[in-house]
Formats: sequence, structure tokens, C-alpha cells
Amino acid sequence: EAAIAYKPPERYTEEVVTLKNGKQKIKKTKVKGWLEEDTKAVIALLPEEYREGVVGLAKRDIKLKLEAILDKEPPLKRYWGDQHERCMALIKEIMECDTPKGAHNGSYDVNRLRGKGIIVKNYAWDTILMHHMIDEERPHDLDDLSFVYTKDGGYKSEKNKYLKSSKTSWANIPMGVLLPYNAQDADVTLQLYHVFREKIYKEPKRVKLFEKHIMPAQHMLCDMEFRGSNIDVEWVKKTRAEYLAKMNDYKIEFSQLVSKVMPNVYVVDSPKEQAEMEKQIKEQAAEAGAEPKLPNFLNMNSVQQLIVLFRDYYKIPLTKKTKSGDALDADVLKKIAKKNKAAEVLLEYKKLKKLESTYLSATLENIDTDGKLHTEFLLYGTRTSRLSSRNPNIQNVDSEMKTMFIPPSKDYFCVNVDQSAAELHILAWMAQDAKMTSIFEAYRDLHRETAAAVFGKKLEEITDSERKIAKRTGFSVSYGVSGKGLADILEPEGVKITESQGNKFIEKWRNTYKACARYLDSCIKNFKRYGYLETPFGRRRHKYKRYADAGREASSDRQACNFPIQSTASDIQVYEMVQMYPTLIANGVLPVFTVHDSIVMWCPKDKLLWLRDYYKKMTCRRFPNEEFPGLNNCLMYTEMEVGRNYGEHIKLPYDADFEQWKEENKFLYE
Repeated sequence: EAAIAYKPPERYTEEVVTLKNGKQKIKKTKVKGWLEEDTKAVIALLPEEYREGVVGLAKRDIKLKLEAILDKEPPLKRYWGDQHERCMALIKEIMECDTPKGAHNGSYDVNRLRGKGIIVKNYAWDTILMHHMIDEERPHDLDDLSFVYTKDGGYKSEKNKYLKSSKTSWANIPMGVLLPYNAQDADVTLQLYHVFREKIYKEPKRVKLFEKHIMPAQHMLCDMEFRGSNIDVEWVKKTRAEYLAKMNDYKIEFSQLVSKVMPNVYVVDSPKEQAEMEKQIKEQAAEAGAEPKLPNFLNMNSVQQLIVLFRDYYKIPLTKKTKSGDALDADVLKKIAKKNKAAEVLLEYKKLKKLESTYLSATLENIDTDGKLHTEFLLYGTRTSRLSSRNPNIQNVDSEMKTMFIPPSKDYFCVNVDQSAAELHILAWMAQDAKMTSIFEAYRDLHRETAAAVFGKKLEEITDSERKIAKRTGFSVSYGVSGKGLADILEPEGVKITESQGNKFIEKWRNTYKACARYLDSCIKNFKRYGYLETPFGRRRHKYKRYADAGREASSDRQACNFPIQSTASDIQVYEMVQMYPTLIANGVLPVFTVHDSIVMWCPKDKLLWLRDYYKKMTCRRFPNEEFPGLNNCLMYTEMEVGRNYGEHIKLPYDADFEQWKEENKFLYE
């Protein structure tokens, strides 16, 4: 009972803040949420024989599990009463039989049932994936689709009356409302299946895409979601504390700089902090029997307040405009920072704040009691069908944050396998560009040879900066980027070119790889002519009439131009993963997540040589495919890196002497 009643103690972080009068005080901020120490505290309260039942559970399930352990009301007993055990046995029997089963976003249901010891067999179709094949742009949630494709739109409205927020318990919904909703949920899903099946099964190529590629990939990703990724929690906590201290230093420096042009200013980083400070000033004034004198508050995260600061106080012209007036986005702020110290400090603060909130705090909030992150992989998350993830999103993990991802023990390596220049390989193959293809076939440096052609130099004369320009130009052309866009891409990498130079580089690249240029032009023409583009896998990107203005239509054309390339590269990676997955698992190698063109795995140290040779055999070759013959002869290859965590990258060449490599990198084995 003490464990069930446990509530996290009040916790506070402390930071030094500078008051208007120059004095400093200690500011306490309450820490919210359930931490790992809370789980340990709950376990410590339990007798030894009950502790195993709680280990590894999510925080939201701990209380329910303890109630069940102590023979209180089990979570499902409120529905089934004394029939609870019989109902659970019946669900297990149904889910584990060979009858085909379908769902809408079934990965959630499959893994929730797996957590209760029920393995769903023959998960055959999923309407959220089917709808993405039909309409990649419209929202895929069941509520929206019920309005578009069935006569039952709005069936969730009665249930939603009892859910005041996302945190409201479904136990608040009366049975007379909940049970009809459950039945309609299943019924609408089945209706959608029949509608979508009729659309997809008209074309054998689309049937093959769904049955031979999408659903097998969904099964694999469900397994990866359930496995989760190990996290170095202590590193996250330590790094977060360091970031908060640095952020406070930047805040103090920003405040000192701004006070020179903006009198009586007090810098805050949130409306909540401003409200707390106003309350404190008013209380102090009341104690002294005086009228409170509030300062000019400046919120570091308020775009409108920052616009006023730089435009009206620093007298800096803001060149970017929107319909509502001046704009201050990241690009504008970077330009201001070149000449203004306050803007420079603000940029550093914002960088740390984004990393702290997006990765460090979010990780501590989302981490499960098993010490892992169980991200959700989405085959329907992008219009191009490129694999994405959420809760949390690990597709764009900042390089500084990769260290948090660690193998399950010291007996494993973190292995990252990346498709080398995947999209350019696809482009060369689709365009049948003999020049680019010959470079890939000979395993030569494409970007260095491109730079030699663009700059008119010998290979050995090419500088790192010139190679970087050639590399970015190649990727930019395939995305329809302009000369100005190329200049903007290169600037953060320390390479400065003008818009005119960018246009010349693009023109020279197109003249060097003429077949690629013709192919990209044909994509735009076909997109306008037929209203969609299709990949060798059968994926489609449609041109929607709702693009009313010329700017959005042009943007749509540029994105569609890259669609066959990006989508095919992603599908090749996923397809190869599906083919190799059973063999990897059988050899103890655990794929944990993908990041765009790469896959991250935990590999037993004694299996590293086997993994290297296996990946070389399976991924460095021309793509043979009986299921999707349109992909035959597409040349692809990968590169492998090894480390003790995801942030450590030691190259392991496929043709290197393995024993010599081990000796050179023996610190990895210590």
C-alpha cells in the first residue's frame, strides 16, 4: 500500500539570477515528472517476492501492476469482473491463431499486447499504411478518414466529451459510451480496409509493394520498437546540468548587453518566470508599504519582443517580411549576430536550449523504467515515404547528443552502417548517366572528380573546400536548389560563395552529368503532365490541385523532382534490412534504430568480423531483386563504423586486415 501511494518528492534545481538592482539571488525551479530514482524508491518499499513484477515497467503501469499483485482490482477487472482471466485467455487464443488480423496503426497494439505476453500472429494489413499508399498528403488519423471514406464520421465525439486532456484516464468514460465507441472503432477500420483494398489491389505492382515490402517492414519495425534503445542516463543528467549552467551564463551576459540600450530591463526566458518575478516584486513592495515598480521584461524566447529589441533599440533593419510585418527567424538572427554581440550570445543560448529541451529533458521524460527509449517508427510519416520516428524523433539526433545511446553491455559494440551517397547512386542509375556510374563502379571519389570538372583542375589539386562545394552542389541539384540556396547551405560549413557563383557551379554540374540533368528535368515535366511520379517500388507522389499560388506549386515541383530518388533510396535500405533481419537476430546482432540512410545495431564483439563480411556481401553489390525487377542492376554500397556508443565513429573498412584493425583500435576492446 505504501508503494501504491508513493508520490515523487518535491525536487528543485537552483540557479543564480541577477536582479534589476544588480544583486544576485538563488532561483529555485520545481522539477516535474517521474525519474529513475522514483522507480527505485517504489521497488525498495516492496517485499523481495514482489519486486520482480515491477522491474522494467513503464511508470504509468507501476501502480496498476502493484494493485494486481496485491489482489486489488486489476485494471481490466472493472470491465470483465470475475471473467477477467477467461477474457485474457480468449484474447491470447485469438491473437495467437493464424487468422489474418488488421488494425489502424497496429504497431501500438501489437507491442502493448506483447508486453502482456501475447504475440500477435499474422498481422496482415494496416489501414494507416494503406491510406498512405493512396494519399500521402492527407492526415491519416482514423477520425479524419472516417469522415472522408465512411458514413460514420464523428463517431468519437461522444467519447471525447469525457477526455478533458491527453492525460485524462479512459476510466472516466462510462461503459455505455466506451463499449459502442470500441465497436465503432473496429468497424470503421474494417470499412476503410475494404475501401483501400479495392483501390490498391487493382494493380499487381501496388499489391506487391504492400504485401512484399510494406507489411514485412512494419513487422520488423514493431520488433525494433519493442526492443528499444539503451540510454546512458547518468551522462544525460550530467550533460543537462552543464547545459543549464551555460544557458544561465549566456542569459546573464545577454541581460548585461541589452541593458546598455534598453533601460530598466529584466530578461526572462518564459512567461512563467516573468509571472513569478512580478509576484515577488509586488510582495516585496507590499511588505515595504510601497507601490511596486515593475521593470521592462524581455523574454529571450519571444520573437515579437526580440524584433522590437533589434529593430527599435539597436536600430538594425530587418530585411525579411511576412504578411504581419517584420520577421526574425534563425537565418536573420545569424546575419545580425555577425555585427551584434547580443544577437551572437542569444544564438548560443538558443542552440543550447534546443538541445536541452529536444534531447536531454525529452529523454528523461520519455525513458522507460527499463532504461530504454522505445521510439515509434513511421512508414507513413513523410510524403516521400522516407522512414521517420517520433516519441522521440531520433532521425535528426544532434551529433553532440549521440553519446547517450549505448549498447546493452560492454560485450557489445555500437555499429553504424551507412549507405554511401545513396541518393546519387539512385540518380545515376535512374538517369543511366554513364559518367557518374563509371565513377561509382570504380569506387572512386565522386565529389573530388566532380570538383575537378567544375573547377577545371587536376584531382590532386582539389582542396577540401572545393570538394565540399562539389558535394553540396550535387545534392542541391537533385533537390532543385538555386544558386542562393547553395550559398546558404555552404555558409554554415565555413564556405562562402555568392549567388552568382552558386548558379555557375550548378550549371557546370549539370553540364558534367548531362544525363542526370535531363532526367531531373523530365521528372518535373512528367509530374505536371501525368499528375504523379512513381518509383520502381510502386510508390507515388501526387500533384495536388490545392497548390493555389505559384510559389507553393514551384516548391511542390522541386520536391517531386527528388521524390523518386529519395523514396527509392529509403525503400532499398528498408528492403535490405528486412531481408537480413532474421540472420542478424540469429547471430545475436540487434538492430535498434535507423537514421535516414543508416542503421544502428548492437553487435557482440566476437561477431564483428562476421557482421562486416555479411554486410559487404549483402549491400556492396548491384541490387538483385526478383520481387521488384525494376531495381535490377542498381549499384549500391555501404560503409561501416564502430564505437562504444553511437557518438564514437571508428571506420572499419570492408577490405582492411581485421586483426591489424583490431590492434590499431584495441582501446575499443578494453
